[in-house]
Amino acid sequence: LLHPETIELGARAARAVGARLVGVDVVTADPGLPLAASGGCVLEVNTTPGFAFHYHGRPGGIDVARVVLERLAGS
Repeated sequence: LLHPETIELGARAARAVGARLVGVDVVTADPGLPLAASGGCVLEVNTTPGFAFHYHGRPGGIDVARVVLERLAGS
């Protein structure tokens, strides 16, 4: 759902803090638009991201921890 420019901005934020795994929090009115076009912004970059919020008790949520571990393992 995220615009490719937002994904790239998140990747640049991760590189800026020098961490391999981060959580990038963004605020946007429309995730399909670039942040600048939607009036959005990068709110924070977390070097110890929490994953539970994304799937515990949320209909349609995904198991983010599983996706991250699978990608790190090369699955």
